[in-house]
Amino acid sequence: MLKKQRQTAAAAALTGAMLLSLLSGCGRLGSNPVQEVTASAAPAATEAPAATAEPTPAPTPEPTPEPLPRYEDHEESMEVPTGPLVINEVKAADGDCVEIKNRSSQAVRLSDYYLSDKNKDRLKLQLPDMSLEPGGLYVTEELSLSVKGARLWLSDAEETVLDYANIAGLPVGGSYGRMDGQDGWFYFTEPSLGEDNSNGYRRVSEKPQSNIPSGPYDAIDDGLYVELSGSGTIYYTLDGQKPDESCAIYTEPIHLMETTVVRACAVEDGAIPSRVATYNYFINEYHKLPIIAFSADDYGAWYAHYHSGNRFGEYEGTAAFYQGKEEVFNLDCGLRLKGFSAVMDEMKKNFGFYFRGKYGDGNLENCDLFGTGITSYSSLLIRAGQDHHEALIRNEVLQELCLEATDAVPAQHNVFCVVYMNGRYKGIYSIKENMNEHFFADTYGISPESVTTLRVRADVEECEALQEIFQFGETADMTDPANYEHFCEMFDIDNYIDWILLEGFSGNTDLLENVRYFKSPEIDQKWRFAFFDLDCAFYEFAGGMRCVFESYSRPSYEVTFMSRNLIHNPEFRDKLLSRYAEWLRGPLSPENVTATIARLAAEIEPEIERDRTSNGITRSYWDQMMELLYRYGTADYTRATIDALRQDLEMSQEEVEHYFPEWT
Repeated sequence: MLKKQRQTAAAAALTGAMLLSLLSGCGRLGSNPVQEVTASAAPAATEAPAATAEPTPAPTPEPTPEPLPRYEDHEESMEVPTGPLVINEVKAADGDCVEIKNRSSQAVRLSDYYLSDKNKDRLKLQLPDMSLEPGGLYVTEELSLSVKGARLWLSDAEETVLDYANIAGLPVGGSYGRMDGQDGWFYFTEPSLGEDNSNGYRRVSEKPQSNIPSGPYDAIDDGLYVELSGSGTIYYTLDGQKPDESCAIYTEPIHLMETTVVRACAVEDGAIPSRVATYNYFINEYHKLPIIAFSADDYGAWYAHYHSGNRFGEYEGTAAFYQGKEEVFNLDCGLRLKGFSAVMDEMKKNFGFYFRGKYGDGNLENCDLFGTGITSYSSLLIRAGQDHHEALIRNEVLQELCLEATDAVPAQHNVFCVVYMNGRYKGIYSIKENMNEHFFADTYGISPESVTTLRVRADVEECEALQEIFQFGETADMTDPANYEHFCEMFDIDNYIDWILLEGFSGNTDLLENVRYFKSPEIDQKWRFAFFDLDCAFYEFAGGMRCVFESYSRPSYEVTFMSRNLIHNPEFRDKLLSRYAEWLRGPLSPENVTATIARLAAEIEPEIERDRTSNGITRSYWDQMMELLYRYGTADYTRATIDALRQDLEMSQEEVEHYFPEWT
């Protein structure tokens, strides 16, 4: 069932203009000097077992093998394997792979052995029926491994463990495995699947730690003194870019007097350099909304892309979210521009965070951002929308009304926030679920693989199955119960009715480009609509209901023509008019629409002055736009939508009085 919850949480702040002075690379933005000194002592790095002796030859099988340790409680990988095959290398990001090697002097039949990531099911994956020659390598991609940690068992048919690997803390883009002639395990900066491993390290350095947690700090007169600790030499930047060995060396506390992103890595002999630690400090900003902070690793490349008019491409960085004083998440991810605003709008662009294993962390986990019970995200949308220069909340108001009115139509949840990019404030945005296969899977409790979505008009026009439904819906005699029943077998009728009422009430003049279709055999294989992108809604009284039934402004032809035909079916007509009458007494009543607008306006109002100033717009202009938006929470607008229905559906006076007695 579709999960629904009204969202009342507020969001965070992200500062202003992107300056070309950021492009200078490592070091401090602004006036604070960068100082060079040696790193202080640090926590021990994660270690793989040290090498001890030459590899042990494969033993002659005993009739009764000795019991093995309880590997589910074992924190280290098996140092010396006990069979002819070994787990030779593991990669758990950007394509999970496990490499098996024959370290014996004889050919081995792989199908006699099993690989598993579950100790209670050691025979999970039987290796293929093929012979692996001495020194031969076999790579499988059939297990799904988490970059946050995974365990692997290599067993024989009797479930005797021959090799075991506990995989955690892999270097970004690297792997974990063995090297010939040495016992124990090594980390590799680059995978070498299908080839012998070399140039391994026993350890990965720990990320540098800060004495001051990330987050907002208000009423700070003397600034913050940030102390970093870690192993080896610590390199850092203060402009949000990724540090390397060409950057400043940390030697003494860093004195911060203004909002700054501190990013640091540790480099030591005999170990792979640490992952980058990112600490965001918002000093004397006094934000009332939560904060989203993104730091692009290569800000010059991101800056050029942001202003290029090209929305395609993904750039590495780190995203963090702060609610009050709490850091909710801080994760490496990819950043992409989203939507047509990426091309059209220079002031504010939508962008998405993509949490992928190749960046080191994988999905955002254990984070119920929207109060829906969904706690895992592969991506998030950080949305300004085309309404950002006017009311800012138009899309959010209508999606909130949808979530309150019906469980039949999916809509995105919302958390307002302020955004910072590489330490610079960017204004008010909205955090949302990215409306993709994962969104629909989470909403309905199904698998993402089962979901088909059509999000681009060209895809809709090329989908023969959907075009056949359109043709049938537009031309078949819908007064015939058999035809109507057949249409209901192809399209979820409750979803259809609720969606067209919501779009009609919104008066969405950009319906042509903003239709989202989806289906899944794990529900019932019927097509459904999602309620999406309402920036061009609530603009003209004349648009109410006309965008659905009379192709007002930019029409979605398939929706308009099907709806005009379906309305002749008595069951469809009665359900549609009854539903609308019910909603006008509840979620779409003037009182509730007004209250929803007021609630969302109150969330962003404390940040409006700064947002408007930073984007060259006056606060008074926002006040004017809000006055216009409130017109859609009036009895006059409700009557306008009913009048449009009366005309477009050729309703009799008796019908009007029957369904809408309060409004006649």
